Amino acid sequence: MKVIEKGTDRKAEVHMFVEGSVAELDEYAERVNPVDKAIECFVAVEEGQHPKIGGRLWATAMCYGYDAFIDGICRKANVTVGKAVTAHKSKKLDVDKFLYRTSDDRIIEAKVHVAPLPDEVVPKEGAVENLGTIELRVYVERRFGDEHALQDVITYYQVPGEGYTAGQTVGFKDIAPEYSMGYDENTATLESSSINKSRNKMGKKRPGAEPWAIFRFHLRSMNSIDEKGLPMTFDNSSKKNNRGWRELELEPLPALTIGASPKNLASSRATPAASSAPCTPAKSSTDALWLTNAVTPTKRPTTPMSTSSTPEIKRPRLSPQPTSRTLYPAPSVKGRPTVSQVVEARKRLQETKAKREATFKKQVEVTSKLSPYELQIQAQLEKLARDDEEQRRMHEQEEQRLHEDMALLQELQSQKMEE
Repeated sequence: MKVIEKGTDRKAEVHMFVEGSVAELDEYAERVNPVDKAIECFVAVEEGQHPKIGGRLWATAMCYGYDAFIDGICRKANVTVGKAVTAHKSKKLDVDKFLYRTSDDRIIEAKVHVAPLPDEVVPKEGAVENLGTIELRVYVERRFGDEHALQDVITYYQVPGEGYTAGQTVGFKDIAPEYSMGYDENTATLESSSINKSRNKMGKKRPGAEPWAIFRFHLRSMNSIDEKGLPMTFDNSSKKNNRGWRELELEPLPALTIGASPKNLASSRATPAASSAPCTPAKSSTDALWLTNAVTPTKRPTTPMSTSSTPEIKRPRLSPQPTSRTLYPAPSVKGRPTVSQVVEARKRLQETKAKREATFKKQVEVTSKLSPYELQIQAQLEKLARDDEEQRRMHEQEEQRLHEDMALLQELQSQKMEE
C-alpha cells in the first residue's frame, strides 16, 4: 500500500513479506477505515509462515517514527529525532521481530508465526478487528512542537503472551478471521539495558499531532479471499496495473524548510538587543525540548602581541642568606572515600533495585487484571465511533433529500400560482 501527502514530498510505501521470500505479498480489497482513516487490505498467508513488515518513507521533516502492532497490541516502537529539518529519503520501516512478555514475566524479542485462531475467541461481524491483523502506524512531525502520547493502546509489557482473554470477541468485515499471531517463547531473554531502552521508546511521545498514516494488513487464507471474490489491488509480479499513491486526508500545513529548526525559527521572529549578561536557555516547553545549552568560546586575539610594548621583567636580587621555609600541616584523612562507603552505596543500590522489581511485578499483576476492561472500553468506543459515522452519513443523505424535496415543492407551488 502506498500513501502520499498532497502538496509535499512526504510519502510512504509499506507491504507485508514472509520469511524466505524477497517478494511482497499480493494485496486485496484495499480500502480506508472510516473510523481511524487507516489504509487496509487483505493478504494471503499459510499457517506456520513468519510474516514481517517492510516499508520505506520519504519525508522532509525533523522527526519521524513508527509503531508496529500485532493482533491489536503495540509490540515495537521507534522514533527518530533530528536537530533540524532534513529531506529523509527511502528511510526503512522494516520490522521482523516483536516484543513479548512471556508467561514467566520475561521480556523477549521474537519472530511471529501464523497460528490457528484460539478456541476461546469468538468471531463477531462488526466488532473490533484485532486478531489476524498486523499494523504499522507511521508518524511525521509536520509542524514544530506537534507531538502526542499513545492513548487507548495496549503495549507488550501490559499483557502476558499473545494477550488473548477467555471469551474475547474478535471483529471482522468481509472475511472472518482464521489466524492469530504466535511467537516462540523459548527465545532468549533480553538484557536489562535493552528492556529499559525498549520500554523508554514505548513511553515517548510520538511526532505529530496524530498518526501520519496507518497501514493495516488482515491475514487470511487464499481460499477465503478467492471465495469472497476480493479484487487484487497490488500484484507483486505486475506492478504496472497496481493502484497508485493514495492521498492522505490531512489538514494542510505550511511546508517545512530544509535546515530549519525550532531554535532558528524563534531567533528569526525577533532580534533581541545585545546584553552583557550570559546566555541562558529559554524556559518555554518547545525550547526545553529541542534546544541544547550552547557555550560560546571566548575569541582569541587574531594578531600577536607586540614585543616592543612588553615591559622589561626585573629579576629580584638573591639574598646570600638562606630563608626560612613555612611548613604546612599534612592533609587530613577525614572526608576521604572508604571501602565501607562503597559497600553501603552498593547495598542501597540493591535495595532500590529490589523495590523497583517488586513494583514492576505488582504493576504487571494490576495491568493483567485491567486489560480485559480496557479491551471492552476500546471495543465500545470504536463501535460508538462507527455508529456515529453511520448516523452522520444517514443524516447528510436525509438533509440532502429534504433540500431537494423543498426545492421541488417550491417549484411546483410557483408553477401553480402562475397558472
